[in-house]
Amino acid sequence: MYHSEATLLPDGRVLVSGSDPQTPGHPKELRLEVYTPPYLNQGFRQPPFTITEID
Repeated sequence: MYHSEATLLPDGRVLVSGSDPQTPGHPKELRLEVYTPPYLNQGFRQPPFTITEID
């Protein structure tokens, strides 16, 4: 995807959206995809993390 963005959803999934450069050689394409981390649907726990420093 040429122009794209990602949004972290409240449940931990990531929504990715974007499009291709709408030129004569590339037809218009708009796309939405959702990435689901394995721990959400395979019974794993969310990986722990600790914030050790803030800039």
